[in-house]
Amino acid sequence: MADLLRDGQALSYRTLLAVAEAIVSHRDLQALFHDLAGWLQQVVGFDYLALLLHDAASDTLRLHLLESAEPLPAQPPKVTPVEGDPMELVLQTQKPLILSTQAEAARWPSYLERVKPFGVHSLCGLPLTTARRRLGALVFGSRQGPGRRGPMTPRTWIFSSKSPTRWPWPWRTP
Repeated sequence: MADLLRDGQALSYRTLLAVAEAIVSHRDLQALFHDLAGWLQQVVGFDYLALLLHDAASDTLRLHLLESAEPLPAQPPKVTPVEGDPMELVLQTQKPLILSTQAEAARWPSYLERVKPFGVHSLCGLPLTTARRRLGALVFGSRQGPGRRGPMTPRTWIFSSKSPTRWPWPWRTP
């Protein structure tokens, strides 16, 4: 068991190092995002990785980048209102949001309708912020629910239970 834990920690550290190196060395955001998705797949199970940028003037989210290992079943909307989207909560609180099941997302019916063609059953949204402003969110989406990785917790979503990193994630939506 100790060997498994060490192997998991080593993988997490190698992936974190690869991510840091990628951020420093890439000049093209789309290429960086593509590479990050590949590296993050080593420690995080997800089907979609999206970069949503917030436009404060129009209070909308713009889909800047979307990565998927498979062809998209439909064309996602490029711009969506913040109101009625789970990322509204992420932008307001600046805390990660975990929706383990579609039942937890029921309070956002327009979101459920929007992700229906993609088969998204669970998501993790992380706030993207600079010292001066709220940029948007990084969203991991999964077509499979909790059965894929066991109970959906922030640790299973983000860094796996083998990770040495400890984050103060909220366990459920407010």
